[in-house]
Amino acid sequence: MSYYKELEEILRESKDVQYKSPTPPKVDTYMQFSDKGIAFLSFVFSCFWQNLKWGLNEAMAMSQRCISIEEDLATLRAKSIADEAETKNSKKADAELTRDRKEALLELEKVKAKLKMRDGDVKVAVDAKDKAIGDLQHLAFKKQAVERFPNLDFSAFQPYDDEDSVVDGGQDDQASDDDVSSK
Repeated sequence: MSYYKELEEILRESKDVQYKSPTPPKVDTYMQFSDKGIAFLSFVFSCFWQNLKWGLNEAMAMSQRCISIEEDLATLRAKSIADEAETKNSKKADAELTRDRKEALLELEKVKAKLKMRDGDVKVAVDAKDKAIGDLQHLAFKKQAVERFPNLDFSAFQPYDDEDSVVDGGQDDQASDDDVSSK
């Protein structure tokens, strides 16, 4: 029989108990209780004791859960701090890389400007080299011509200038070609 059913039974029986006097007896000592009263108090004490043990067990279980949760919380806080530090380091590295990238782009622009200046210098140098090669070729031609034809005077020959070309590839020639083809 469960404790609660026993308690109900004892309470029902205690209602049937008749006191000899109209006022309830004074209870000063343990000896003044009747057998049913002693059984009732024993049962109440037993219930109280069982509930106390159950409550203590629950309190210990809750204590263990709280300790476990506190440990988990401490672990999560440590991870959070580590993640924040990692995020901070990542942002710092990102800022450094962005700064380095900007510096590299500025350096690239400077190099491009220098290369454009050098490109102009190179163009002038290439033009000078081409002119020198043309002059050397003309002199070589003159020398070969003098060797093959010693009787002729080649001093009147001047180096060929590309800008004064005899054949001008302009649009006037195309117009004349159209005129000729249409006839």
